[in-house]
Amino acid sequence: MALAGRYEAQGLAKQAAEEYKAALEKRSDDVPALVGLGNLSYEQGKMKEAKRYYLKALDHDPNHAMACNNLASVYLTLGKNLDEAERLARRALNQESPHKAYFWETLAGIHLRQGRLAEAQADLILAGSTAPAEDQALKEKIAQTNKQITEAVQRKTSPNN
Repeated sequence: MALAGRYEAQGLAKQAAEEYKAALEKRSDDVPALVGLGNLSYEQGKMKEAKRYYLKALDHDPNHAMACNNLASVYLTLGKNLDEAERLARRALNQESPHKAYFWETLAGIHLRQGRLAEAQADLILAGSTAPAEDQALKEKIAQTNKQITEAVQRKTSPNN
């Protein structure tokens, strides 16, 4: 599994997928392998496949924080099941995890999509305050979501609306 993670970090999706699948051949309930395959599918835009892997992971570990958050991200990307996405993101936030900034950012995106702008802003503040200083990709995602929230607030308060 460590090798799969290194392959994934290097952008070697095919090799990472092979390692995750090999892990699943040894143990079909290997949640990190299922989440890894879900992540690879998500990154390739294969949302149905990603959803399937995350749901399988949650069948084996219903409180797996990354599986919860990442399935919520699939629903957010599809613009479907937003109530379920919110429930999943909150479940992820209730778990001990070093990735809470990601979970807050996902919840902010869900609230933005639902038009709950004040909640989205509050979520994003929490995402920013818990984001690791060295995680540039997350900081860029937070900035992008913040821009979307700001634009939505401006549209909502514009006298032309």
